[in-house]
Amino acid sequence: PPAMRRYTPGEGEGSDNPFRDAFVAAFAFVFLLYMTVIFYGQMIARSALSERTSKSVEIMLSSVDPLELMFGKILGKGMAGLIQYAFWISVALLLGTVIGPRLELNVPEALSIGNLAALFLFFVGAFLLYSSAYAAIGAGAADEQHVGQLGIPLLVMLVVPMVLITPIIMAPDSTLSVILSIFPFTSPIVMLVRMLLGSPPAVHVVMSMAILVVSVVFTAWLSARVFRVAILASGTRPSLKQLVKFAKG
Repeated sequence: PPAMRRYTPGEGEGSDNPFRDAFVAAFAFVFLLYMTVIFYGQMIARSALSERTSKSVEIMLSSVDPLELMFGKILGKGMAGLIQYAFWISVALLLGTVIGPRLELNVPEALSIGNLAALFLFFVGAFLLYSSAYAAIGAGAADEQHVGQLGIPLLVMLVVPMVLITPIIMAPDSTLSVILSIFPFTSPIVMLVRMLLGSPPAVHVVMSMAILVVSVVFTAWLSARVFRVAILASGTRPSLKQLVKFAKG
């Protein structure tokens, strides 16, 4: 196994400090992923809740299948997120490859094409994973407060990498970092941090990506089963346990 890397805040101080740049980029990328995933996920949940409580969903379902409605919401918001990320990444690439060299600006090495591509891919994975779960939560929620209550487990799994970001950055190859970079609900953030700070073993990256893809498919399938039943279950205030029962059919 690779040797465990541990960094200290004063390591490599200077004007040209690759680790410092990666450290700052890691915080920026993590915050960006966290904010966009939670923003779009909750937006999808509120959209499903609004249609359910206003009864407009019954009119929609007269012409479309519940699964088409759910995946339409996810893909619609997903396209907005992809356009947003494409714009940010294009600006970063323009700064790093055109504007920076011409103006002799010191552009951080962390803003490389590889790191920006990783940010884009992990956003797609995290968005599909969390938005599918939020769609099911919105379909079963009774009101905004209920959405928040049902979404607590998802929020916790998004917050955990944020809370542990400093020890992860200081020791990106530690057991904690490796586990969180493979667990699908934390891997988009933690594996991205590990890639920003160095080159994690290829097997870890492949395993993280593969598990994330499988988890996206499985979560979307379960959420679709919940959405089909919960979106028409008016007058109910299901718990997480009852939503699991909806998934079982």
